Amino acid sequence: MTALEQLRSQTDEIYLHLDIDVLDPEEAPGVEFRSRGGLFLNEMEPALETIGKYFRIRAANLAAYNPDLDENDTTLRSGFRLLAAVVDAVSARRDV
Repeated sequence: MTALEQLRSQTDEIYLHLDIDVLDPEEAPGVEFRSRGGLFLNEMEPALETIGKYFRIRAANLAAYNPDLDENDTTLRSGFRLLAAVVDAVSARRDV
């Protein structure tokens, strides 16, 4: 049994907290604690899709963005992509 399956056996609803500083600085320079070698959006988006398949996302937040450190709104755009992935995951489960 996978970790998600095990958790799913205990609950079907979650609160999703995303710290954007888990992303590689290439995609999220606008954070206090940069994660060299961190995740990329093309890794996070499918992970959010998978989470949405297992759980009903009842609420979500995106944390750790610092606009004063952002470069050319790179982090802002990355955050919007992550939020769009969450919306897609929620929409996919609307009928459940």
